[in-house]
Amino acid sequence: MPDLKWRKSSYSADVNQNCVELGVVPDGVRIRESDEPDAVIRTTPAALGSSYVP
Repeated sequence: MPDLKWRKSSYSADVNQNCVELGVVPDGVRIRESDEPDAVIRTTPAALGSSYVP
């Protein structure tokens, strides 16, 4: 995923530089924490925007 452009969440604080980042790809959405960039979660826009709580 070297070509993926990550965007920092507006809810992340600038204090300690750790933040949640989001990357959009043709088949969905990727989420990661800036302090662990190799741990990436895959999801879809529908699942990310869902208000479903199990």
